[in-house]
Parts: sequence; C-alpha cells; structure tokens
Amino acid sequence: MKNFEVIDKDEMEEYDFKRIKEGQDIEEGVLGSERKRYEINKLEDYVPFDEAIELVKRNKFQPNEKPFPKDLRLQIANDLRVYLRQLDYYTAIGSPLDKFHGIDAFLELNLGGDQIIRITLDITSNPNKVNHKANVVFHWPKDGVDRKNDEGKATWDKIIEEVSLKIEEFIKIQAHQRGLDIHSLNEEELKKIKN
Repeated sequence: MKNFEVIDKDEMEEYDFKRIKEGQDIEEGVLGSERKRYEINKLEDYVPFDEAIELVKRNKFQPNEKPFPKDLRLQIANDLRVYLRQLDYYTAIGSPLDKFHGIDAFLELNLGGDQIIRITLDITSNPNKVNHKANVVFHWPKDGVDRKNDEGKATWDKIIEEVSLKIEEFIKIQAHQRGLDIHSLNEEELKKIKN
C-alpha cells in the first residue's frame, strides 16, 4: 500500500481545510467522518479499491455517532429480518476510497461463512448528479433536515425509506446472483462476527 499521511482529528486544526466543499460538509454531517483525516496530495498516493476498503475498515467509524447511519441500519436490518450485528456501516469521507473511488460510505451484510454483500453509497446535494461510482446514490437537501419539526421529521423518514429500499433491492439482486440466502444468523454464526 502506498504511504500517505494520516492526521488525527486532534491535529486537524494545523491544516488548511478551507477548500472543503459544501458537499463534503453535508457528507460529514450526515454520514459521519473518519476518526482520522487522510492528507492525500499526490497522484502516487493512489490506493486501489480493495486496499482502500480495508483501510476504511481498519479505522472503523462507529455508526451510533450519527443518527442517519444508525436509523438506516435499523431500517434495513428490520426490513431484511436480519440481526443488526450482521450489518456493518463504514464512513469513507476523506479517505482514499472517497478521493479516488467516489465512495462516501458502505455497508456490509454478513450472511455467515465469509459471505459478505457490500453496498457502496454516495450522498449528494446535487439532484442532477449523473456521474457516480457507488451502488446507491441519494440526494440530501442543501439546507439539511431538521428532525425536530414535523416537516423535517417527514423528510427524514422519507429519505431513510427511499435509501433503505434502494439498498435492500441491491442486496437482494446480489444475493440472487451469488446464490445466497438472506437470513438471520444463528447464535454460533453470530459469535464469529467481529463486532
């Protein structure tokens, strides 16, 4: 793997992040951000997709730190009738996976026996975005969503429902193509999950 500088959030004040786009602010606010910030300046810092995935997994973001990933995971696990422990969420904001591969976050559904279905996500405030590399792309209002009022709560619930349905459809297609059964793991299988 190529070397690049990993910056702890405590040290971030030293760096100039004035170039952070509005889009990244939305991404971090909704999906969360890595515990570590990656400073990537050179083309030779390119990290292949599989290595970028593993790098994010080593710096795993805890999904309960942001409401959107938490609510999304709960909805998907409930709809698919799987244990929440089977569905991991990772944010990739600011990582090589984001910078080089256009992936803001991903989920992995563990079906036991090393059978994983991965779903990549891209959030955008541009409703006309066409070019994307993620499995599921979803729009987030530029003004955000205030869940404290009825209108905001309705918008929040609608986005959770729409995104979870897209993800569930992708999971079902992948499971069918790979001959996998979407099911809750038994106690023995759950013990093998590294959570």
